[in-house]
Amino acid sequence: MLGLGLGLVCGGVELYLLQKLVKRVVTEHKLPVWILPVKVFCLAFFFVPCGFFFPAQLPWTAAGTAMTLVAGAVIRFLAETRQRKHTEASIGKEDPA
Repeated sequence: MLGLGLGLVCGGVELYLLQKLVKRVVTEHKLPVWILPVKVFCLAFFFVPCGFFFPAQLPWTAAGTAMTLVAGAVIRFLAETRQRKHTEASIGKEDPA
């Protein structure tokens, strides 16, 4: 289960970097070039040692990374949707008087 733990950590770092990348591209319309090599380095940092020292754990590492990315994206989407609905509901309830 060491591979799963490494995958969860790797997925968390990748999700954080992906969120920074998307936010920067959407708000500033610029591609932050430094994030792309960091993302590749992060994957290599977790997967290469796992592949060399614990090759049987490599599928677990990949599964943990994928699970974290998917679950994190879904949780963030649900949280932002709930927040947006709450904000729209509070705007509609304002009293014009």
